[in-house]
Amino acid sequence: MFRYPKTVHYREVRTCVRLGATWWDRVRLTGATLEFHVANLVSSAGRGAGQMPGRYRVRLQSGASDFWLRRRSGDIHILHEIFTSSAYRIPHAWLGRVRTVVDLGANVGLATLFLAELFPEARYVCVEPDPANAAVLRRNIAWMGPRASIVEAAMGARSGQVSFDDSGWSWGRRIAETGRPGRMVRCCTLDEIVSVCDIGHIDLLKIDIEGAERDVLRSSCASLANVGMIVVELHGDYALADFTRDVAPLGFTVIPKGS
Repeated sequence: MFRYPKTVHYREVRTCVRLGATWWDRVRLTGATLEFHVANLVSSAGRGAGQMPGRYRVRLQSGASDFWLRRRSGDIHILHEIFTSSAYRIPHAWLGRVRTVVDLGANVGLATLFLAELFPEARYVCVEPDPANAAVLRRNIAWMGPRASIVEAAMGARSGQVSFDDSGWSWGRRIAETGRPGRMVRCCTLDEIVSVCDIGHIDLLKIDIEGAERDVLRSSCASLANVGMIVVELHGDYALADFTRDVAPLGFTVIPKGS
C-alpha cells in the first residue's frame, strides 16, 4: 500500500483545484483522488480492473483539455506523480528545440500531455504494452492528431513475443518473470521503434518500463547515439551507478533528480 504524508494529500487537492476547468471538475478530481486513497487503504484487490475511464476537463497553459482517467486503477496516482510531484519537470535551461519525443511506457498518456505543454510543436511516439492502458492513451492524445502515434508493445532487448504481467496497478505492469503466467504481447527494441516509426533523431527519450530499462539501454547503442536527452525512472537492482556506466560512454551527463 502507498503511505503518503498528510502534506502530500493537501498538495494533491491543490492540484485538483488548479487543474479543474470548472468547479465541478475540481470537485470530481478531488473526489477521485480521495476515493483512490480510501480504496487503496481498504483493499487493493482488483485495482480497477475493467473500469471505464471518466472525462475530466482540465486547464493547461495551452488551454482547456480532456483527461480520461480510471478512478481506481492507478491513473490518479500517475496524475499526481506528474502534475503534483513534477516527476518529469525539466530544468528551464534544457528546454531547447525539441522536435521528436519518444515515450517508452506511455501508460495512459499523462506524461506525454505534460511534455506536450513544454514542446507543443513536437512529434510524439508513445509505446505502451497493456491494451487497457493503450485504450485510455488513445483518448487522451486523440486531440494531437497525426503529431502523436501509438505503438502497442513492451520494450526489451529482442523483438518478438513476451509474457506480460497485467495484474496490479495500471502503472506497474511489466514483462512477467520467468515461469509466471501472463498474456502474450508484442515486444520491440528501441532500434525497431526508430526504424518502424522513421525517426531520424530523438530529442527527448522518456523511459518508464518497470525494470526493462537495463535490457533496452544495453541493446540500443546505435539508437542512443541519436538521442539528445533521456529522462528515465530506474527500477529494481539497476542502480544509478549502473545507468551512468551504460550511458556515459555515449556522451551523456547523468544528473540525479533533485540535484
